[in-house]
Amino acid sequence: MIATLHGYVHARKLSKMWLYELLDRFAITFLQGVVLVGEAMKEELPAKLSESQKLRVIPNGLDIEAISCQADQSVDTPTEEFLTSHSPIVLGVGRLSQEKGFHRLVEAFQMVCERFENPGLVIVGEGKQRGNLEARISELGLNDKVLMPGYCNNVPSLQRKSDLLVMPSLTEGLPITLLEAMGVRIPVLVSPVGEMPAVLGHGEGGYLLPQDCDIRQLGTHILDVLNDG
Repeated sequence: MIATLHGYVHARKLSKMWLYELLDRFAITFLQGVVLVGEAMKEELPAKLSESQKLRVIPNGLDIEAISCQADQSVDTPTEEFLTSHSPIVLGVGRLSQEKGFHRLVEAFQMVCERFENPGLVIVGEGKQRGNLEARISELGLNDKVLMPGYCNNVPSLQRKSDLLVMPSLTEGLPITLLEAMGVRIPVLVSPVGEMPAVLGHGEGGYLLPQDCDIRQLGTHILDVLNDG
């Protein structure tokens, strides 16, 4: 029996997800093989397992030609209308959960709105945080500048039409979304977690946020990247 691990969410202590992660770390010690998507994930595991011969690292990968073909396809009409009526476009992709940091992205986007006349923020994905995010967007008066279209089956196409992908995650493994963005050559700004710094050459192939950056720092870095473009 072999398990593949893509990362843990580092849930709040004594929560259901925290208990699940605890049991998961315990259970995989009894398996014959454990496959990680990146070297950095070894830090997530018990020391005994991280040094075990049954542990293997197989990085996530993509067919760049296929991604390029996907990126040439169209997006749905409402999304296309939003993209063409706003500029610049900041993009966030992932599960709508606390560890993805989208609540921080929404707050930081206010700084983008202060600098640009009609910017747009697109957050793709579904999850338990949707209601909270929508409520905060409304409180900030950003309803006309933020689009949350839900699940998207053609993220590369959306990435190609955007100006910047932001991944302010608190934890990651090696996200496919980042690899897709690199494949379509969209600028990326990411947290220094998981394998993302290594994949980006520690800043040579993309922009890295400082460790534990606050919302103002996030907004400043977003503006710096947009202005560089």
